This record gives sequence, C-alpha cells and structure tokens, in this order.
Amino acid sequence: AGKHVLLVGEQGLGDEIMFASIIGEIMAEAAYCTITCLPQMERLLGRAFPTARVIAVARAGEQAGTASDAQLANGSPIDCWSPMGSLGLLRRNGREAFPVAVPYLVAQSEKVKLWRTRLQAMGPGHYIGLSWRGGTELTHRARRSMPLAQLIRSLDSPGRIFVNLQYGDCRDE
Repeated sequence: AGKHVLLVGEQGLGDEIMFASIIGEIMAEAAYCTITCLPQMERLLGRAFPTARVIAVARAGEQAGTASDAQLANGSPIDCWSPMGSLGLLRRNGREAFPVAVPYLVAQSEKVKLWRTRLQAMGPGHYIGLSWRGGTELTHRARRSMPLAQLIRSLDSPGRIFVNLQYGDCRDE
C-alpha cells in the first residue's frame, strides 16, 4: 500500500490479458503503478489503467527495445515489483477471491464500430471467436493448441459464425 509498484509482463498475450484482471486491485492500494507489457498490449492496458505508466517491452527474439531502469522508475523509485503471472498467487488463492464480473478492458470506440459493421455483414447468428494455437515452445504450445483441421467438423454449425482470432501467420491452416 502506498508504494510505487512495477508489474512486469513476462508471458504471452493471453496471459497478459488474463492477469490484467488483477491490476486494478493492485493499483487501488499502490501510490503509483508502472506496467510493462508486450507492444501489442500497450494501448489496451493504457486505456484500461489510465493512471498507470504503461511501457511496451519486447521479449527475447522480438524487434524493439527494452525499457531502461530510468524509464521504469520515471523519477519515482520502484518500491516493489511482481511478474504479472504471479499476481494470481497474491490475489486469487481460492474461488471466493474472484470478483463477480468486474470489467477491466476498454475497447477503442472506433474499432468497436468497425468490427460491429464487419460482423453484421457476415449475417445474423452467434459470433464465436476462435484461436486454436497458443503459447510458445517454452510455454508448452503443444498442450495449449490443436490443429485447425480437428475443429473443421465443429465449424459447420447453423446459427454460429466463427471468426478467426488467431494471431501470427496462420494462412496455411
């Protein structure tokens, strides 16, 4: 409480989104919060947590720089830090520790309009986002993924419109 807290994103996109659900609780107690995240998450987390300093930091093997100690501290010494993936250990030790439906991400209004138009053009039905691959070799991608071919039979469902949310190059699939 009352400290400058550094929260370090160290996993993938899905994990950063999931653990971001805890950031608001940390920020409610901290005097100041700095968040490092993947470049793709910087604007989303900046909108979700406007009083935090959000810094995009590339992981090993990605193009972009890394944040310096001076950038992270921004003139205020960092009192404590935690990897984002450890926030669950601090705040989610049982079923009762999960808040009831607390929204924490804020979409760009222009993108909401764009996607609403694109989805409506696909026709009426239930829109279902689909991502079939996740993680890296280091985070056991094989246990977190399945070949798209295994899902093909499920995709032919009346009244359901599947939308590809898979990031990265998936054209071959």
